Amino acid sequence: MKYVALYHLARIPPLTAWSVCGLIIAAAVAIYGYGISEVNWWFFGLVALAGVLVQYVAHPLNDLMDVEVDREAKIDETSRSKVLLNGMATVRELKVISIAIIAIVLGIAAYLSLALPLIPVFAAIGLAGLVGYNYWPLRLAYRPFAEWYLAVPVNTALVVAAFYAGTGEVTLLAILFGLVHSFAVGAFFVSMMSMDYFSDVRNGKVTTVGLFPRGDPCRLFAIAGLVVTLAAYLLYLGFVIPPPLSLILLVTSVLTFWSLADLGYKADVFRHYALRAEDGLDRFEEASNKIRMEQLKVGVIHAAMIASFFLIGRLAVI
Repeated sequence: MKYVALYHLARIPPLTAWSVCGLIIAAAVAIYGYGISEVNWWFFGLVALAGVLVQYVAHPLNDLMDVEVDREAKIDETSRSKVLLNGMATVRELKVISIAIIAIVLGIAAYLSLALPLIPVFAAIGLAGLVGYNYWPLRLAYRPFAEWYLAVPVNTALVVAAFYAGTGEVTLLAILFGLVHSFAVGAFFVSMMSMDYFSDVRNGKVTTVGLFPRGDPCRLFAIAGLVVTLAAYLLYLGFVIPPPLSLILLVTSVLTFWSLADLGYKADVFRHYALRAEDGLDRFEEASNKIRMEQLKVGVIHAAMIASFFLIGRLAVI
């Protein structure tokens, strides 16, 4: 295996959006509630490492499962890299790497479970998502609504698990911000399904977009995130976070989902045009990739702003 393959397997943009940004939010919420000196950063760091490794190992597993689909997808044109297709790694090497990483994650979970009894629950959620999405007999990646019942719960669980490791508690505040974050960074995942629609359907991969190709799944996912955000603030967050911080956080999230919904609408409309064209719309995948990457950037900025406001809010009460 070429060492550069390990870098390509990381897929830094989605790894940053999902895992790193989720951990940043977990840290900020923990500091806001308990103070930086009261957070157990050793336990937090171990959960952070395990969370990043779980997402990392999902990539070689997904490459193994999707190798035939990827042969037809426009990988290079959409700024992606598949190490099996370009010869950087072999099937055996990806299997060895995957087994080794999963063993490390299980070891971390076992160690943390000695002090934190809920860790096995979070580990089970993460590994269930990993196996369910990428294990060929299950291959939930080939079925619709995986973004709803896998991506959102797994990403939320990472935020809550890191918060729990650092504080020893599970709070509704951490759960709700984990949920909001998961919708914010999950929007680009649905748009990726739209981008790969034509190569997916040719290979029997029926995602949510594949099930509703003429519908608006990209926009509706972002709108659902907006509804979840408004409900969270109106029913709970607005009462436990003092103003003006609560208002600032609310406005930031609302504007984020408004932007994500607008970009999702563009992804859906662009796919509709491609479906009406005889041979598909020229450069459909490349243009769709730009839209999903814009959504990814919006999700990352949202996480950075939410974390920053929580830290500022903590300083304001000291």
